[in-house]
Amino acid sequence: MKKNSIYQTQKKKKKGTCAGTIFLSKKASSTKEGGQTLLTAMDITVDRNFFGRQINSFHQKITIPNIAEDVPFNCIFIRAPMITEVGENVKVIATLPKECLPKNGSVIF
Repeated sequence: MKKNSIYQTQKKKKKGTCAGTIFLSKKASSTKEGGQTLLTAMDITVDRNFFGRQINSFHQKITIPNIAEDVPFNCIFIRAPMITEVGENVKVIATLPKECLPKNGSVIF
């Protein structure tokens, strides 16, 4: 991928879910052997498969400002990546409660 690709220079809004989040990210950890091609279109760092294997999948209700404030939104995490860092121009729309973060390699329900 060229350093100054169209994906890096466009100012349009971008959204990625699951593998799309990884592919659009600027940096990724825990990638497959040999690394992974990234578009570097979003100023985020992700940890691939942060929540473990598929057996560790879970759901969590999350309050999302301007979208699901009164009734929490039911989010499903299936081998999901975690966005671990965001650039100064990235707007975070929701965060996961700390009690859902893995502790010692296990997901807390």
